[in-house]
Amino acid sequence: MCTIEVYVPINKIAISKSKLNISEGSHGSLRISAYAPVDATDKKINWTIDKKGEGVISLDKQQTDCAGSNGENILVITAIKPGTAKITGVTNDGSNKKVTATITVLGRMKDDDVRINIKKLPKKAEMDTSTNNSKAVLVSSLPVKQKLVLTPVLTKAASDKTVTFISSDKDILTVDIKGNVIARQPGTAVVTMVTADGGFTAACTVTVVK
Repeated sequence: MCTIEVYVPINKIAISKSKLNISEGSHGSLRISAYAPVDATDKKINWTIDKKGEGVISLDKQQTDCAGSNGENILVITAIKPGTAKITGVTNDGSNKKVTATITVLGRMKDDDVRINIKKLPKKAEMDTSTNNSKAVLVSSLPVKQKLVLTPVLTKAASDKTVTFISSDKDILTVDIKGNVIARQPGTAVVTMVTADGGFTAACTVTVVK
């Protein structure tokens, strides 16, 4: 008796996500969410990264199995540096069915990049210029009712550049969400800037005078 095995190619595949955002240094995953026919002989998918995406992401494997278990059907993506990469999955059986996904790596804030800069100082106020554009800015002799503007200096590639300003003593100094500091009464207080991404800080110590 002769047994004839019929080779069944894949004629359709779908990917779980066509777009994926991953933070720098983190991981994400994709898989083939559907394929047909379910009795296809070869259910393997080969994965590649476009030239532009090389060095932006890496893949934990070059081939997945649509019907695999224990992670064999999951493609794990590691975000290396900010940028965009395109990955393509092609059926291994020669049917040349393809899926693509665009991976965007979001930059993260880095502590060493977080600083405060004062671009303009009121006439009677004094500043230790060696501390400007640093993590610890020192300002003295700021007259009551005068204003300072604190400008964040942050990681250029960071996707989330949101910061919060906090005054250690609102009776002496008040600060708004844009970094506008107003001297209210004599004394010394600290305005701390905190990044939403990472919680990194920089501070400006201000002495207010009459």
